[in-house]
Amino acid sequence: MSTVSSQTVLSEPPVAVRRSTPAHRRTKPPFRERARHLPGVVMLIALFSLAGLVVVHDASTRSVPPSATATPPKATPATPPKLPASSFIPSTGAATPPRGGPWLLSFDDEFNRSALDRSKWTVCYPWDCTNTGNKNELEWYQPQNVTESGGTLQLTAKVQSAHGMPFTSGLIQTDKKFTFRYGYMEIRVRLPKGQGLWPAFWALPTNESFPPEIDGFEYYGANPTAAMLGVHYGNNLHSANVIGDPALTEGYHTFAVDWEPGSLTWYVDGVEKFKTDVNVTQTMYLIANLAVRGPLGADAKTPMPATMSIDWIRVWQHPLPVKHVATGKAPWPR
Repeated sequence: MSTVSSQTVLSEPPVAVRRSTPAHRRTKPPFRERARHLPGVVMLIALFSLAGLVVVHDASTRSVPPSATATPPKATPATPPKLPASSFIPSTGAATPPRGGPWLLSFDDEFNRSALDRSKWTVCYPWDCTNTGNKNELEWYQPQNVTESGGTLQLTAKVQSAHGMPFTSGLIQTDKKFTFRYGYMEIRVRLPKGQGLWPAFWALPTNESFPPEIDGFEYYGANPTAAMLGVHYGNNLHSANVIGDPALTEGYHTFAVDWEPGSLTWYVDGVEKFKTDVNVTQTMYLIANLAVRGPLGADAKTPMPATMSIDWIRVWQHPLPVKHVATGKAPWPR
């Protein structure tokens, strides 16, 4: 496997997968504490645009509507001034396609409603409302911790006992509502900071197998200047890069993954940060959640309640291609 120079490939010992009803409970390996010491520099480039259309589809079978046209990508704008952590300035206008198009907007939630759109999202995992496969998770996900107002979605962790867990929190996922194979998945989010907080944006296979898993980002509130970008694959392998930026908890940031056949490329605020040639082929669904982790769980210094605020989540995909004139074969896999 070839990677960029900043990549680390971590081969981990097997992780036991907890199984219950339904089977195939997914186990997510704990964050690699050593990974946070890897070098990385993030430049805060720009706040992305809002709004767009939602078209739920399967990339392997979709046909392109005659009216669907790709919007040319914008030139990279000048770096805006840093905003206080409490600032929220929504963008206006249509969602802008990323580089490397043409693209069609396959999934989009701008969170401009007064309540979560349940036609797009579910508020627990497919198997349960917690993830006991990760032995150190301490939260129970419940609907009342997922709120939508003022153009953002809030996932809120609280000190509150529920179902044997000392904390409650919020999660959204798209299993059986939106699934995809290949595309550009992105989130604009403001991250909380504090010991034990573990927000993430990621994708899992629809058959609940593990690996693979694509992590748009993982972040530990105890180390608010670093985020991990990575993929779990193969025989419990983990290809990842940790990027560092003292401004990660200041205002909103955009995390994105361009998932192509034979490669994955991560972007932070529109700047490429990591690339690997790991080949993920399974159909997947999206997850965004705010976990609370032990033994480094929340302590007296952790601000509670703690909130992960999401401006929008989008998935772009390439239009179904025409066949190559010379070979008669479609370049894009079905």
